Amino acid sequence: EMMELPSKEEMDLMKDEVAFTGKHLDANQETITLLQQQKKSRMEELARIDTLEERIRAEIKELEKRTMVMTQEIEKYSNLSELQDSADATKDYLGEMNEKY
Repeated sequence: EMMELPSKEEMDLMKDEVAFTGKHLDANQETITLLQQQKKSRMEELARIDTLEERIRAEIKELEKRTMVMTQEIEKYSNLSELQDSADATKDYLGEMNEKY
């Protein structure tokens, strides 16, 4: 048996379906492209955030070290002021003793 060729109406209908499907494919491709761009953008943001997080951690460590050093210096200088007070008291005492004798 010989296959019948489609009528003009059937041919027009098939052309419309092909055009419709082609438009959907184009739209889908645009959506895929847009989503890929957005993904790339989010990945770059994530990389920047990771880098920032590392820098913040390093800065916190540095601040902790500096705080420790400052605390040690405060202790050292507070001891110095106690030593100064003690030296002043001794000086006053010796001064009084010197006046008495």
